[in-house]
Amino acid sequence: MDMPGFRPLLGFGDLERRYESATLFPLFNQRLMSPRRPDYDAYLTVLGLPDGSPPLAVLGRSGGRRAGDAIFLVPEPQVDENGRTCTFFFVHGLRHVEGAESRISMLREGDALELRDDPTNPVNRQALLVTREGGELGWVPDLLLDYVHHVRDTGDIAIRVAQVNGADAPPNLRLRVRLDGSVPCGYVPFRGEEWATF
Repeated sequence: MDMPGFRPLLGFGDLERRYESATLFPLFNQRLMSPRRPDYDAYLTVLGLPDGSPPLAVLGRSGGRRAGDAIFLVPEPQVDENGRTCTFFFVHGLRHVEGAESRISMLREGDALELRDDPTNPVNRQALLVTREGGELGWVPDLLLDYVHHVRDTGDIAIRVAQVNGADAPPNLRLRVRLDGSVPCGYVPFRGEEWATF
């Protein structure tokens, strides 16, 4: 593997080795909230997950973020044999959008949303804003941008509110949306040159 500036993840120093385990590696396990915490059930509710959800489901929904690193986990969007696809994600960057909190508090499950290009975005020129009636709410997570652009390019896309959490939830877990649509024939999410590891 030859990627300038890439540093191996802690505990995975050999880039030529395949790591396997019957249990979750510590690097990922430490990103989970302990089920023994009194607020764990409330946390699952914020994530929109049922009691007893497996650790990987919790990581996929929460993103597994920790202060001080750049690791972000996302479930791979599923595509059926006809190219139909559906995925859920939390809208990112709410705290950087003036008035987003107020607009989100007025949303209800099932409300239709829209996507808008954000070519002047200083972080990512491919960025997509999630909007409601012209009002900006936040952004599609960067890891999903290629996939969402492909879905949108087919012209067969719908994005709706799946869950709105109260203001007591962290900003990155305030608004969860559902995206439905189709992808072009042969397209597979998270594949291609930019995803290559070997």
